[in-house]
Amino acid sequence: MELNQLVVYQNDFNNGVEAILVSKTYNPAWSSASIHDINFEKVNKFFENHIEL
Repeated sequence: MELNQLVVYQNDFNNGVEAILVSKTYNPAWSSASIHDINFEKVNKFFENHIEL
């Protein structure tokens, strides 16, 4: 699956689209409270199958 397709299926993407484009609250409910709370193991999984050496 392409990287852009993987991102679309994540809750943060859906929350961001809903908050900005649908409800226009501009206050999405991200899964991490700050950048320091991001689980980088999950982030790295997006790129595991997409790196070509």
